Amino acid sequence: MKSMNVPIQYLLKLARRNLQAYIAIPKATFVTSSVAEELCDEYSDCDISI
Repeated sequence: MKSMNVPIQYLLKLARRNLQAYIAIPKATFVTSSVAEELCDEYSDCDISI
């Protein structure tokens, strides 16, 4: 398994922080787009569905 780059780590950490209220509900939230595909860079946004 390849290691995640810094933008992916940062954006996933930000998503987890912002979704704390929903994380306890299974399958309630997910991250999409370039972050989910591990293709993001420092200019990417993080698309989240609730």
